[in-house]
Amino acid sequence: MKCWMKLWKLRRQDDRVKIVFLLFLTGFGFCINVVYNGLSLYKMLYRPFEYIIEGTNDSLADSKLAELGKQKNVFAVSRQNEFDVIFNSRENELTVPCVELSASYIEDVYNIKEKKAMITFYVNKKGYNQLCKELKIENNKYKELKLNCIINKNGDTKEDFTEKECTARIIVIENNLSNDKASFVYVGDNFNIHKSKKARVCVSYKDIERIFINNIEKLGLHIDNIDNINKTEYMQKILLNRILYGIIVSVICFFSTYMLCKFTKCMRSLST
Repeated sequence: MKCWMKLWKLRRQDDRVKIVFLLFLTGFGFCINVVYNGLSLYKMLYRPFEYIIEGTNDSLADSKLAELGKQKNVFAVSRQNEFDVIFNSRENELTVPCVELSASYIEDVYNIKEKKAMITFYVNKKGYNQLCKELKIENNKYKELKLNCIINKNGDTKEDFTEKECTARIIVIENNLSNDKASFVYVGDNFNIHKSKKARVCVSYKDIERIFINNIEKLGLHIDNIDNINKTEYMQKILLNRILYGIIVSVICFFSTYMLCKFTKCMRSLST
């Protein structure tokens, strides 16, 4: 500590002292950057992530889903349906895509226990804001809404098409649902979901080595949201590179600071 106090007093007398302080502050700044990027990478890796799986031969066997469910980082698996919902108000209407999942999946992943009293759609904040904007509804701090809607479910044949008009609850999910885009989730009937050729798998963390993705491909399955996964992995690589370069620069700066301090001390001892 005394050494640094002496250097601080000598900063106006010797340019080498100024360089020492500049190198030290640069190294300290990069250390903070390394910590920040490390925390960002940790949050990105160790948070739930969902894979949307699709059968390659227009079918998705239960045995393959069971095999995926046995992976060590998987904690929820559900088949999923996709359909359109038309929400309407006195002034306008809005058609949005909705995902139908099993009650157990929604409870495990989104921590929601479904109540059968009324049809309910669970949305993220982006979806809620979209509803309020398009239907000209006041956004009352993300409180529950009740809206008239028409549910359109398409099947493989015309006979499978169903249309249902009803009043539904809109509940915002604060956590565990991505806000990258508007999302609408609905608890489906187990019988109807079982016919689906798509599934959703939630993992507790993502592996950098792509082991889970390789296992999916070995089962002959296709990842529907692969573009989103590739973007996430690209961001992970950027953060890893920033951490690596930050460590290298910090080490160089601190080593240079140490050597300059030692050199300055030697020069002063020689001069005296």
